[in-house]
Amino acid sequence: MANTIKYLNVEKAKLYKDSNSNTELMELLWGDRVELVSNTKVNGRYKVNARWANNAYICLLYTSDAADE
Repeated sequence: MANTIKYLNVEKAKLYKDSNSNTELMELLWGDRVELVSNTKVNGRYKVNARWANNAYICLLYTSDAADE
């Protein structure tokens, strides 16, 4: 199954190292590509790949599909 591609639709969003910690890996910017690795929500966050960070976590409320534009 292919991973779902989404794009950040807010000015900034934090990308976290774990689903249950506040260790921030980076701040993503509007339009950044976010690859959804798992459809299962963990502690309110989804596992994603974004920029150089693989298997990081983000709240998907900040993303949209390319088709939504």
